[in-house]
Amino acid sequence: MIFEILLAGVLAAGAEHAILDEVNAHRRQLGLRALDWNDRAAGEARRHCGALLRSAAADPHAGFQQRAARLMRETGAKSVAENVLLMEGGGFTPRQALEGWLKSTGHRRSIEGDFSMSGVGVAQRGGTVCTVQIFLGP
Repeated sequence: MIFEILLAGVLAAGAEHAILDEVNAHRRQLGLRALDWNDRAAGEARRHCGALLRSAAADPHAGFQQRAARLMRETGAKSVAENVLLMEGGGFTPRQALEGWLKSTGHRRSIEGDFSMSGVGVAQRGGTVCTVQIFLGP
């Protein structure tokens, strides 16, 4: 299910690509290669956002091993990582997603890791915005 929602004046698909742009700008500042967009990873990220918003799961990474195995099988990736951000109260911007993740050692490790592709999903339900970024490594 793809959510076509308006987030701070940007359709979800625009926000997804804007998040990848923010992550790539950060990676470039560190001398790391930019991540290429991957539609399969984005599809998994969107589906996971939808599931999180429907279920209010206690573990935002529930089902990660299954998502990772599927993506490795479908894309040939050798490694997979996932960042999740649930934000309440509106005012979401793609920059906030990056800034939130950079405050966490584990999320920062994914952003700055040895990955070559990524997909992002963004969805909103009520006042909660879910953002999931999946990273695929060579």
